[in-house]
Amino acid sequence: RLIGAAWVVVAYAARGVLRGYLGDSMQSGGGVPFWRCAFGVGMQLGVLPALLAALCASKGGGSPLFPTPRRLERWNEAWLRTPSGVWEWAFGYVFGLFFTFDLLLVPMKTNVLAHHVV
Repeated sequence: RLIGAAWVVVAYAARGVLRGYLGDSMQSGGGVPFWRCAFGVGMQLGVLPALLAALCASKGGGSPLFPTPRRLERWNEAWLRTPSGVWEWAFGYVFGLFFTFDLLLVPMKTNVLAHHVV
């Protein structure tokens, strides 16, 4: 939960900084403000893969890019033994908060809103 709370603080601060540099124009963002596109790149190429890698390493599930069924089975067994995994919850909180952040704080066109819902 602490990781999720820290993410909220960082995301809100990043929103202010990126809006200052990139503005609220939706012309180049495809239906969302350009600052949100820049924020999303950092999330999808940095934060979420790092959390997934930490999760895989902590459960012995192998590489996030090439998980084998045997490794995934070990991962499942490890989860059943210790269901309070920090990285599982961290990934879930950050991923969920990423969508919530968009829905509450980002003006979006209908096509982007539909993309988030589907």
